[in-house]
Amino acid sequence: MRPWRTFHPECLQKQEAEQREAAEREREELSQLNEVVASLAALASGTDEIEGAEMLKHFDPQQAWKMFQGWIASFAAPGYVKVPEDRDEEIAGELIRNYNLDANRLPNHLWSRFGQLCVLRDLADGKMTDRVKINGELPFLLEPNEKTVWVFTGTEYLEDKVVRRSSRSYGGVSMRVVPGLYVHSGQGVAPAASEGFVPIDKGMLVVTNKALLFRGDHKAFRIAYKTLAEVERVDYGFMAAKKTQSSRKFGFELPSGTDILPGFPHGLVSTLARLDAQNK
Repeated sequence: MRPWRTFHPECLQKQEAEQREAAEREREELSQLNEVVASLAALASGTDEIEGAEMLKHFDPQQAWKMFQGWIASFAAPGYVKVPEDRDEEIAGELIRNYNLDANRLPNHLWSRFGQLCVLRDLADGKMTDRVKINGELPFLLEPNEKTVWVFTGTEYLEDKVVRRSSRSYGGVSMRVVPGLYVHSGQGVAPAASEGFVPIDKGMLVVTNKALLFRGDHKAFRIAYKTLAEVERVDYGFMAAKKTQSSRKFGFELPSGTDILPGFPHGLVSTLARLDAQNK
């Protein structure tokens, strides 16, 4: 049997004191961080941008990093989403430039999610965003004046269809007459059918200002926004339907836990489809 762990009274008191001091430091740091974020928010809404820009230059690197982390988290932290304005984004950029910060070090995919919020803001303002930089070439041919807005990798393509089991079950009861011989009473049951979204393929989904482009292991296709009748939200994807009466719904979904902000794929595609219709 494992013996009970014992503590010397003085050691236990010392440990408890250290824990209290650590908790107090965390509270103080959080309070200071909240004050800094509040100051940045006031700066973002103020008019004296020159004075505010000077204020951002007088912190040590550790303070600047905590300030930057708190500022981005105030918009894109999990469970708390606020769309940044232009000045909010400028403050983030000034902190990065002044202190040479590596935004990709932010936890919980905060930097990627902040960028997604900025994309949604651009589109809501009617501006075609140009934030995605492609390393290499995409496996698609774009039309004239077509621009890549976002690229989703590891995207699952689904189709809404009826799925039938190949085996046939039998209803009723069975009665043994003689050894090895059974008589079935009741009625045969047709192969079971279920309707729902079925995974078809997995690959890259490219969202442009004109269409959805997908290339997976087995399928590759283009869906123009003008052919869509509706786009429905899924937290990490979206479902859609074409305008033709015979077409079934289809969808794209990314695994949860990625850097994708819940609702971002739907907000992106539905807004682009609306802008495309307006331009027509």
